[in-house]
Amino acid sequence: MKLLRKIGDFALFAVGLCVAVPLAAGVAYLVGTFVLWPISLLNEDFTDSVSGFGPAFGRVKLPAIVIAIGCLAIWVGARIANSWKRERERAIELDEEKGRLQNFLADRKRWIIGLSLVALFLTGETAKNYIKYDKEFHKADRLTTGRIVEVDPGEPASGAGEDADPGRPPSSHYQFQVNGVTRDGWIKDELPNGEEVVICYNASDPKFNHAQDDHTTFRGYNENTNILLMLVIAALAYVIWHRKPDEPEQEIDIGDGSFESLRRAMITRLGRDLTAKEEAKARQLAGRIEDATKKERAAMQKLVDALDKEFGS
Repeated sequence: MKLLRKIGDFALFAVGLCVAVPLAAGVAYLVGTFVLWPISLLNEDFTDSVSGFGPAFGRVKLPAIVIAIGCLAIWVGARIANSWKRERERAIELDEEKGRLQNFLADRKRWIIGLSLVALFLTGETAKNYIKYDKEFHKADRLTTGRIVEVDPGEPASGAGEDADPGRPPSSHYQFQVNGVTRDGWIKDELPNGEEVVICYNASDPKFNHAQDDHTTFRGYNENTNILLMLVIAALAYVIWHRKPDEPEQEIDIGDGSFESLRRAMITRLGRDLTAKEEAKARQLAGRIEDATKKERAAMQKLVDALDKEFGS
């Protein structure tokens, strides 16, 4: 029976390992992709080569470098999170010693940091989209002829009021060839299948192209990201300028700072008796207050002695 139990435990561990390893690799890949995203704004070819490096299993290639970067980022993030956690714990202990809790400030900081990170990400996406738009429209310096190969009629608007559906505009899929290589793109218009269209493409990279009759502006090209960015900035401004901190707690007299005085003050604040841990903290704080009082008395005595010596009694 013991042998069978050990075999069962080993099999269960193996199955759990087979499930946990791919999940951990997937999470590490997502984190690594997010870390490499700012680099792709400057050198997209480098990030593509890094993402494509790794062992191949059939048709699937394992992005080993991206996963390794993700693991490193997770480890560094965990260390930073632990450091912040220790700082928060020290701050909470200090607040407990002072008898003032200001949790609203910590909550506001979390909101500001979170919204700032989202705004930074959307700003980076806007810059990335502008670089792509510039290559696709402004730097498209060659002309060629393509054909419509697919037509999407879109969806008409329907409903009214809150249930209104704006629908989806029609579009056409075209293809063209550059140096024997087939390229494609989309135009926001419903054209007959097989119709010829004039294509403007980037000579250095033909994948950036547009139909000559396509006059899309960057505002429309980046419309969704612009809307999200404005909403995030508005939310960030609201958090910063319309914050309402909690009312400060009423100060409680701690008497002469002795353990019994602190104990009564804490019971008054908490509305219950102290736990063993809280009582130990109160004794520690009372000891610090006593030491500070002794140092103050010694300093006052030195001052009195110095004055007597200087001016006489």
